Amino acid sequence: YQRAGEPNLVIPRIFSIIYWLISGIFLWLAARRLISDDGALLTAAVYLFLPYGVFASRSFQPEPLMMMFFAIFLWTLVRWDNAKKNNQKTWNWALLTGIFGGAAIFIKMTILFLVFGAFAGAFLDFRALKKTFRDLQLWVAAVLTLLPTVSYLVYGIFIDGFLAQQVNGRFFPDMLLQPSFYLRWGLKLEFVVGYGILALTLLGIFLFPDEKRRILLGLLAGYLAFGLYFNYHFSTHDYYQIP
Repeated sequence: YQRAGEPNLVIPRIFSIIYWLISGIFLWLAARRLISDDGALLTAAVYLFLPYGVFASRSFQPEPLMMMFFAIFLWTLVRWDNAKKNNQKTWNWALLTGIFGGAAIFIKMTILFLVFGAFAGAFLDFRALKKTFRDLQLWVAAVLTLLPTVSYLVYGIFIDGFLAQQVNGRFFPDMLLQPSFYLRWGLKLEFVVGYGILALTLLGIFLFPDEKRRILLGLLAGYLAFGLYFNYHFSTHDYYQIP
């Protein structure tokens, strides 16, 4: 801003575009592990060339940087999951997953639902809950994921107080009983991605191999929890659909 002058949005838009392109690369890398080279190419193409995504990539908002860290988190999570299944070294992937998941949430806390949805999908085995909860790597990754944002919230709410008003007015339980809320949610989805892609996405999830479907189901559950909690914003702000 000092160099270009405050009204000039070219520089922040360039940064947003760079962040968005990097997120596309890591989404492609994650999809290669989950699907195939062709499936990953299609995934990246939809992400990068969907009209709303092009607009979002030029927006001077936290979302492009959040999506960059989230895409890197997904890639490290998939690598961690694959390493555990192949009995390879996993601590490095566990630490990286926690760091980048924490970075995504720190940039914008709303992504928390999808981060922990993906975590749960990858590693939560209801048939072996004791083994899951005894996994030290999971606890370390979870702490790394939450630590930056929890520290910021504790400082902003209880010490300095500048965040006290921002945590209010997010959840309205009565909206969950209003059919108009779900109609507006659907209209936002149609505007951002389109019903055709949405239908193919849901179909694709259930056509996935069982061992790879859990992460996608975790992401879907996280998205639904995200929308139900931030119900007012989800039905009125289209950019809440970006993740």
